[in-house]
Amino acid sequence: MAGDDNALLGIEPVDGVDRHVEIANGTITIDFEGINQNAVTVFDRLFKITNNGNDTITVGFNDTLVVERDTTYEKNPTGTGWAYTGDSKGYLILWGPYQEPIPADDRIGIDTGTLTTTGFTGSDGSGLVDDGFKYEYELEENRTADPGESLFIGGTVDTRTDVLSKPDDLPTDLDNTFTLVAEQYESN
Repeated sequence: MAGDDNALLGIEPVDGVDRHVEIANGTITIDFEGINQNAVTVFDRLFKITNNGNDTITVGFNDTLVVERDTTYEKNPTGTGWAYTGDSKGYLILWGPYQEPIPADDRIGIDTGTLTTTGFTGSDGSGLVDDGFKYEYELEENRTADPGESLFIGGTVDTRTDVLSKPDDLPTDLDNTFTLVAEQYESN
């Protein structure tokens, strides 16, 4: 993991967001301090994953909740992970991994007025925002890295009061963790 020159997988925060991302002892911590309140904040890149091994890998999230709720995925690993801080500070949706470059016009979200939801919607139609790229990071082949290549993880932080005030609208098993996995890639 991070800080180990012999590790098969290198993980490091991306410049500019390193005040929100800490990596220590194999754990990635994302800090919400200083993030806009009652807003949706998008980070195109939170951290970078580098394949330091000799085999092509695929990277994703082990998130049973995503598999159960999102019809895009039939099994883990997925290209999306969901978490709740547990202290009413916000929700986090991680997406990717993806390789550079993703063209700017492939962006969906706040700047284009096309926000999408995660599917966790309340009775009034509100719900968590899942903002990202139209890039198909849900496809396993788009989440692969050859030896020496890097992938990026982006994320969306949702701190809107109307969403945080309705925790009963969200699954009870939504917790504050993500499980990121890397597996040897087996092309079809």
